[in-house]
Amino acid sequence: MYLCARLLLVPLGFFFLFVAKAGFCSSPKNIEETILAASGTIFCDGFVRGSGLHIYRSARQHSIIITAAHVIFDESSKGLFERCSYRPNNMRLQEVPFADISTYGYSPYDLDTVKQSETDLAFVALTRKLYQSAFHLSTKRTNVKRVDPSQTLRIIAYNSTTNQIEVSEACESIESPNFTNKSLILHNCPAGPGSSGALIIDTNDNRLIGIHGGTLLIHKEILSSGKSNSISRLRQGRIIDAEVLAAFEKFRSDAL
Repeated sequence: MYLCARLLLVPLGFFFLFVAKAGFCSSPKNIEETILAASGTIFCDGFVRGSGLHIYRSARQHSIIITAAHVIFDESSKGLFERCSYRPNNMRLQEVPFADISTYGYSPYDLDTVKQSETDLAFVALTRKLYQSAFHLSTKRTNVKRVDPSQTLRIIAYNSTTNQIEVSEACESIESPNFTNKSLILHNCPAGPGSSGALIIDTNDNRLIGIHGGTLLIHKEILSSGKSNSISRLRQGRIIDAEVLAAFEKFRSDAL
């Protein structure tokens, strides 16, 4: 059985609110619909900076989202943006400010780009609960296991051209002869402005694999004299593994 979501139109004053109602379906494709319904954008200091996913809703006061850590840092100052909020399904009128942030050890000052990619995650507690449905992270839901090369993927990300969150066409995980890392998945999925923090889905096993980070530059070592170094540009994402889930559970318990 697979969890899916249906969008219901609910009146809210002079506006109408789309609310996702969860239920159980038989089609593996519905994980895309479920995650799409729980997705949103990160809006900081006047601009959409990236994508995110609503992963927890407290019974009392707040919701928690996950995104890529670098999207909430100002590239020029290396500090956090002054004002950030989450927009469920990229809806401006429903945005909720950030209350507390855990950046999973990420530092914009780190010169080790591989380490930056490994820690490029942020859990964010919002100032209030969201009406939006949540995709709750767990070992069962993410089905943590080794990521296989050439598996069929899709990415759910903000598209700056259409100003919408969309499910990509089918893409693949890839292998590089110059680089391997157990915490990262390399892929050829389409990625543009606002896609950092997007969700990477394995459509073969119907599971959420990881969070898209960006492009990793790998310098290939050339031993032959007289040849210049070549650079591989690899799109990568942080795999949601047991370590990430443990960090989330700690942040969730501390935020209660």
